[in-house]
Amino acid sequence: MTFSASTRSANQTRLLITLAQALGLLLLHQAIDLNHWPWDQPQWLFCFYSMAVSGPIMLLLLGSERPILINLQYVLPATALFGFLGYYTGSQATPYKLVAFEGLAASYGLTFLIMAFLLLIYSKTFISHKHLPYSALYRYSFSTFFTAALAVLFTLCVWGLLMLWATLFQAININFFYDVFTAPGFYYPLLTGANGVGIKLFDQSSQFLDTINTILRTLMKYLLLILTAISLLFLSVLPFTGLEPLWHSGGSLLVLWIQALLLFFTNLTYQENPRQQIYSAMQHRAIYCGLAVLPIYSAISCYGLWLRIDQYGLSIERLWGLLIWFILLLYSAAYALGISRYRDQWLDSLSWINVRLGGIVLGLLILVSSPLVDFRKLTVASQIERFKQSNHDIDQLDIRYFKNNLARPGYLAIQEIKGNADSTEAMLVTRINALYFDKGINVASEKGRNTDISALLAAIQTPLGQPPSSLLEKLVIDLSSDNNLLSSVTGLLLLPVDLNEDGQQEYLLIRQFSNSSRLGLYAHEANHWVLHPLTAIRYGRQDHSNILEAAKSGNLTTLSNDWLKLQVGNITYAVMPQVELIE
Repeated sequence: MTFSASTRSANQTRLLITLAQALGLLLLHQAIDLNHWPWDQPQWLFCFYSMAVSGPIMLLLLGSERPILINLQYVLPATALFGFLGYYTGSQATPYKLVAFEGLAASYGLTFLIMAFLLLIYSKTFISHKHLPYSALYRYSFSTFFTAALAVLFTLCVWGLLMLWATLFQAININFFYDVFTAPGFYYPLLTGANGVGIKLFDQSSQFLDTINTILRTLMKYLLLILTAISLLFLSVLPFTGLEPLWHSGGSLLVLWIQALLLFFTNLTYQENPRQQIYSAMQHRAIYCGLAVLPIYSAISCYGLWLRIDQYGLSIERLWGLLIWFILLLYSAAYALGISRYRDQWLDSLSWINVRLGGIVLGLLILVSSPLVDFRKLTVASQIERFKQSNHDIDQLDIRYFKNNLARPGYLAIQEIKGNADSTEAMLVTRINALYFDKGINVASEKGRNTDISALLAAIQTPLGQPPSSLLEKLVIDLSSDNNLLSSVTGLLLLPVDLNEDGQQEYLLIRQFSNSSRLGLYAHEANHWVLHPLTAIRYGRQDHSNILEAAKSGNLTTLSNDWLKLQVGNITYAVMPQVELIE
C-alpha cells in the first residue's frame, strides 16, 4: 500500500512538472505569436526559455526517489543561474531586428546543455552520497545522458506518429486532426508529457542502459587501441613532414579532435573501475604512452591557433578554439602527470582528476556565458585594433561579421566607427548604413535618411566632373535597391563615356567588391536614364582587383560598333541586350 501511494504521488508530481513546463512554453509561444511582451525583448525571452527548459527537466531527471523539496534545493539555484545567463545573453541581441542573433542563440544553446548536464550529474551524485565518488558520478553521467537522449527520441516518435495520422486524414480532405495536432495548446502539453513519460520509462530501465554501456565499452576497448596507434604514428612522422602542411588542412582542429577522442575513449573504456584488467600489460602501456604525449598535441594546436590569431586577430571561433584547447590541455597535462608519477598504476589518479576537472569545465562555461568573459567583446576589441592599425583600411573591417556574429558589442562598435568617420570614409559609412538598415535607402528619405543619401552620394567617385542631378537620383534608387549588395561594395566609380558613338554621353558605373566587380552603363533614353548591365567576355580567369584604378587612369578602350565593347584594363565588357517582358 505504501509503495502504491508513493508511486502515485511521484506520478502526480511528474504530471504537475510537465504541465507547468507546458504552460510556460505555451505562454512564451503565444507572446511571440501575438506580438505581446516580451516578444521584442530578447533578454527576457532568453531568460524565460532558459528557466522553462532547465528547471522542469532537471527535476524530472533527478528522479522521484526522494521528496521534491530536496531536489528543489539544487534545482532552484541552477534555474536562477540559467535565468541570469539567459538574460545576459539575450541582452546582447539588442537592438532588436538590427542585430542578428542566430549564432548567439546556437552557441548559448550548446553551452546551456553542457552546463545543465554537468550541474545535474554533480547535484545527483551529491544528493545521493553527500560527496562526489567518481564511480557514482560516472554512472549518473552515463544514465542521465542516455535517459535524456532516449526520452527526446521517444518524444519525436510520438510527434511523428501524430503528424502521420494528421497527414493521412488531410489527404482525404479531413483537416480536423491536422488543425488540432498543430495547435500550440495541444502539442506543448503533449510533447512535454511525452518527454516526462520517456524519462520515467528509460530512467527505470537500468538493465537496458547497462547493456548499452557494455556494448559501448566493448567497442571503445578496440577503438582506443587503434586511435592510440594513429596518434603515436602521426607524431612520429611530423619531424619529417614539418608542420606547414598541417596548417593548410585545418591542422589545429584535427589535432584537437585527436586529443578529445583519445580522452573520451579512455574514460569510456576504463570507466569507474581502474583496477579492472582490460588489456595486456603491453597494450596498457601503449595506451598510457599515447596519453602521456598528449601535451605535445596541445603545443602543436596552440602554435596553430596563435598563427591564425596573429594573422587575422581574434574571432568567436578562435576564442572557442582557445577555450577547448585550454580544457584539453588541463586533462592532457593532468593525465601525463599521473602517468609519470604512478606508471602502470596511473589509473588510480583518474578519479581524482576527472571529478575536479569536471567542476573546472563547468566553471569555465559559466564564466564565458556571463558578462565577466564575453567572447564577442574580446573579438570586437581585437578587430577594431586591427582596423586602426591599418589606417582605417575598409578591407580590414568585416562589418558583415560584426552584424552576424558579434551581436550588440559589434553593433555598438560599428556605430561608433560610423559616428567618428570623416568625409574620406563615405564608402564605409554607406556600407554600414546598407547593412544595418533593413528597409533600404530611398530618395524620399523617410525618417531622417538624408544623411545616408549624402554618404552614398559622397561615396561615388566622379573624377571627370559632376554628373546630372537626375542621374544621381536614379543612382541612389538603383544602388539602394539591394542593401545586401551595397554593404559589400568597396568602391564606386562613375565615368562619362560615349559607348555607341552617337554624340550622346552615357555614364559608366563600376562597383568594386573584394574579389569581383560589376559594371553598368546609364544611357539617357526617352527622357529618363536606363541602366544597361555590362557583362565580361571571359577567356579564362579574370583579375578584377584593379578595375577601379584602371578606369580612373583612363585605361578604357571601345572595341566595336552599335553598343561598342568596352575594355577596362585587360577585361572586355559588352552591353547586355534589353529584354522586354510580355505578360
